[in-house]
Amino acid sequence: MKSLKLLIVSYHIFIERYLKPSDRIILEEMYDKWKNIIAIVKNGFKCIGIDYTENSINILNKILPKYDIRKNYVRNLKFDSNYFIGY
Repeated sequence: MKSLKLLIVSYHIFIERYLKPSDRIILEEMYDKWKNIIAIVKNGFKCIGIDYTENSINILNKILPKYDIRKNYVRNLKFDSNYFIGY
């Protein structure tokens, strides 16, 4: 649990230094990094999390039901250029 708190704090520092909340969205590949989406959202950003395995999506949606987590693969996404503020 201590390492989870440290990771979230480190991610908060990175986000605060390099990104500013806006109407744009951050794309987060979830692949076992679900802690990142918590830090992103807690810093006031909108975020879409993606993972390509059905099992992971089911688990993540149970753990993080209020977050936008979708089944997809980053190379198959259909978003316009510059849709996301960060990745």
